[in-house]
Amino acid sequence: MEAAAEGTTTIDPRLAARAERRDLLTLGIEEEYLLVDAVEPRGVETVEAVLDEVPEEMRASVQHEYMRSQIEVASPPQLELLGLYEAMTKLRTGLADAAERAGSRLVTAGCGPAAGPNTRLVDKPRYHQMRERFGDLSPGQGLCGTHVHVSIPDEETGVRVLNHLRPWLPVLQAATANSPLFGGRDTGYASWRSMMWERWPTVGPTPYLQSFDHYSTLIADLEASGAMLDEGMLYWYARLSANYPTVEIRMGDVTPTLDDAMLLAALARALVATLLNEVRDGIDAPDVAHPLLMAAHWRAAKGRSWNGTATRSW
Repeated sequence: MEAAAEGTTTIDPRLAARAERRDLLTLGIEEEYLLVDAVEPRGVETVEAVLDEVPEEMRASVQHEYMRSQIEVASPPQLELLGLYEAMTKLRTGLADAAERAGSRLVTAGCGPAAGPNTRLVDKPRYHQMRERFGDLSPGQGLCGTHVHVSIPDEETGVRVLNHLRPWLPVLQAATANSPLFGGRDTGYASWRSMMWERWPTVGPTPYLQSFDHYSTLIADLEASGAMLDEGMLYWYARLSANYPTVEIRMGDVTPTLDDAMLLAALARALVATLLNEVRDGIDAPDVAHPLLMAAHWRAAKGRSWNGTATRSW
């Protein structure tokens, strides 16, 4: 739920220069995982014990999430897909090993698949403030997603990229759906996390933006309304990172395998690169009506038609 992992490495200027020369965009991945019992797949409050077991060289890339049965990693920004794959392999493998040593298991699922008691919040003032203001909007053992950061040249260009991204994100959401089970039952959705996540007041498609000033004004107005504590709670499906010069694509469930995560990252970067060219060519983004985008995201989360048969690509 944070704007970005606190320990994420900043972009090396030399990497940015290489990216510019090769016309490549830097990218990074954040992933949230569930911590479950070693015997039964129910959430357990072992995050502190797992963090104690994390190797020193990984600790800058690992942090708490909202619930004590969750943990998060964030890769350093990378230019090459191979570098991102290697970084994420170390993080996933190292964290899974740390969880085993702490007597639990790491599960890559969008929400808790097995029945079990609700777990408690991580003991951080910000999280307690969120619970006090917004109540029990995230019950159970936690909701786990994947966020992909892709570099942009400046904020004004980034806002225009966000406009172009809007109609594409339901497709990526459908491709990452990974939470059909919740509390020991089949929910009838491919991504039940998406349905639970939408209860937060700032979750949803990015609105069509006129400029970066418009973006900033909306953030200020949402904070003033009480709908979020700060910019870190801007949970639109794509946003500008509050900490890095990136567009952050954040509508997907955490993916079951690293190959799935890499595919999402590669598609996200290719999409942003394509849309950057459209922005530079002066092509206007389609202003898709917000209700249609909401319907498309619902269809992506549903993952099947309303009569229970498999949904064809749409």
